[in-house]
Amino acid sequence: MLSQIFYYKSLLFLKKIFPYRILSEFWSYYSGFGWCSVMNRAYMLLMLVGTFFSAISQILLKQSAEIKYKSWIFEYLNWRVITAYGIFFGVLLLNTWCFTKVDMRFGPVIDTAVYSFVLIFSRLILKEKMTKGKIIGNLIIIAGIIIYTL
Repeated sequence: MLSQIFYYKSLLFLKKIFPYRILSEFWSYYSGFGWCSVMNRAYMLLMLVGTFFSAISQILLKQSAEIKYKSWIFEYLNWRVITAYGIFFGVLLLNTWCFTKVDMRFGPVIDTAVYSFVLIFSRLILKEKMTKGKIIGNLIIIAGIIIYTL
């Protein structure tokens, strides 16, 4: 109770000294270090793990697309395609649950990490060539993620 009184009195003092804009920026910066943000980081990490699995499912779909099948139905009903879409569905449910705990503004930023994962997996699993343009594009994506989260 005493800490809450001190908190509100200090907030009123800051309102007198600083304009509202500066105070709101201070508050958004200061409140990011509480217990809630630690919990949000765990859900953000879960979302990042989800993008990792999305990249794996995209590699599975690419592998399936390179195989010639006897019938058109087997292009869609094989273990790679079914597993990939199952992973997509699981990641969809995981992201929906994580968005209940994470601010909506972080979701698209976390989801862009899938491009970097796909680049790495396509090199390691599919033995695709990493071109200069792909590397520069992924560095720009990573720089954007870093700048946005600072």
